[in-house]
Amino acid sequence: MYNNPIFDFIYCNGRREDIHQQGVGLCLSNKARKARYKVEPVNERLMKIRLNCKWFKTIVICVYAPTEEGTEEEKDDFYDSLQQTINGTSKQDIIMLMGDFNAKIGSETEAFVPRNGNESLHVTSKDNGLKLISLAPANNFVIGGIIFPHKEIHKQTWRSPDRRTNNQIDHILISRKHWGTLGEVRSFRGADCNTHHYLVCAKVRAKLKVERSRPVEKIKSFYIEKLKEDNTRNNIQLKLTNRFQILSIQGEEQAVYDQERQEWRRRHNWELRERTNPDISRCVKGRRMQGAGHFARMEEQRMPRRVFLAHVDERRPPGRPRKDWRRCFEDDLQQGV
Repeated sequence: MYNNPIFDFIYCNGRREDIHQQGVGLCLSNKARKARYKVEPVNERLMKIRLNCKWFKTIVICVYAPTEEGTEEEKDDFYDSLQQTINGTSKQDIIMLMGDFNAKIGSETEAFVPRNGNESLHVTSKDNGLKLISLAPANNFVIGGIIFPHKEIHKQTWRSPDRRTNNQIDHILISRKHWGTLGEVRSFRGADCNTHHYLVCAKVRAKLKVERSRPVEKIKSFYIEKLKEDNTRNNIQLKLTNRFQILSIQGEEQAVYDQERQEWRRRHNWELRERTNPDISRCVKGRRMQGAGHFARMEEQRMPRRVFLAHVDERRPPGRPRKDWRRCFEDDLQQGV
């Protein structure tokens, strides 16, 4: 791993002997390396890195596949390792495969792999291309390089040393579940990195979750030595006793334990009336008697007195109290007598 103020370069060779062949690498920008990434080297041809995004995780698997001239055993070992790496990832995350697959995919792919795209640079597929086409639908992957229409110069990813042959062998795959986050895939020939490969870029709509440094909260310290003093200890005990006593009184007024049902319940209205001092009903009756005496002392032409002494013989409509205000006043007088 090489650290730089602008980016981090992660390289995985997988070889113990000093042989500078094969290997995969990945560069992370200054913003991406703050997303707490996790690197898992697999072998000299595979490397997995996990990035923390805001709503989900993004798994990037860097690939360097064997060439067409490689043996069949070497190709099978590579795709078996790639399949095991894919199986070890969560299907809920965005999974992306990118790198040098050395695979030529033909435009006839659309005939036997539907919804896979037919914007390939080549007409017929080679052996590595057929293996990649078999891998993609089996794991619900979309090959981004053959979906978006571009000019042929923007599809070329590799140029031969004699500068006569151009191929599309570098690919970017993304899980079909999240392929809507893929904006476009194309190559840029202007980036010169002293290699025969062109730079392949993909626009992915994913927001990284950057870990920000938070200020450390200081733990409040208590001066315990002061509790050894008698006056301080007694004052604190008195305050705690009074506080819990208030809580017990409030709880006693609101709830009571029913011995028959063996459970806690709320107090009934009649229980509250017994505990209320003075009685609520007596207060209501007293207020009603005061109002009646006030009406009786009024002059006869006053409207409140005339309404108070009026008598209506009509039947009270349903839903209304059976007793009117005057009848309640007469009952209060009889009870008072």
